[in-house]
Amino acid sequence: MRDSKKQQVIDLLMACETKNYLPLEILHPTEFVQHSSGIGNGIDGMKKIIQESPSDIKVDVRRIFQDGDYVFAHVETSLEISLISFHVFKFSGNRVIEHWDNIQERQPLNLSGRSMIDGETIVEDLQKTFHNKIIAEQLVRDVFFDGQVDKLASYFDGNQYIQHNPWLSDDISSIWKVINEWVKKEKIMKYEFVHKILGEGNFVLLMSEGYFHGAHTSFYDLFRIADDKIVEHWDNFESILPDDQRKNNHGKF
Repeated sequence: MRDSKKQQVIDLLMACETKNYLPLEILHPTEFVQHSSGIGNGIDGMKKIIQESPSDIKVDVRRIFQDGDYVFAHVETSLEISLISFHVFKFSGNRVIEHWDNIQERQPLNLSGRSMIDGETIVEDLQKTFHNKIIAEQLVRDVFFDGQVDKLASYFDGNQYIQHNPWLSDDISSIWKVINEWVKKEKIMKYEFVHKILGEGNFVLLMSEGYFHGAHTSFYDLFRIADDKIVEHWDNFESILPDDQRKNNHGKF
């Protein structure tokens, strides 16, 4: 059933490209709640997205994970521009009852030559899922909530690290410098809430809320962890729209 739900979500995410409406059958007909700011309420909102997608759209589901009733994916959608997104689906039984996403325009390669979407995809260490979720949450709380940037190095094994954030690099010292400016000096980035922590083995996703350059922002951070150390990181962020600008009547989280 675990792999079946993953495949169902892949088929649903691919529907904009395949123009196949059958994957929508996994959505609960009356209880489905949509949190994506650009999609209307219910199944009709999802149908409209498929209908309005251009014929040349390409959808690449690069990573797919499951944590209990939740399936979450890391996706690139190619149109005139490329969009990098995280999607989270909550199941009740065999039906999806809730969907969240976070979408950012793809940025140029970072200083280490890495994109926002490439990197490892293989799930390992299933027995360490809970432990790895604790590590990822504590890193975010120490550094981005409490501003304890000096603790940053303790979460990594030297420079054995792969960074996909477009404004950072693999070099831990350079990451320390940038984050120190963001979190402490200039207050550019501020996390205020962690809404969900989802994981499967060596991968952990945090869905957080805060401010970036003063704008109300949703932060999604995906970590890969090995031997209790952060070894790879992907993220994106999206401005949180006021309620009157959303296409549905549900909040971002």
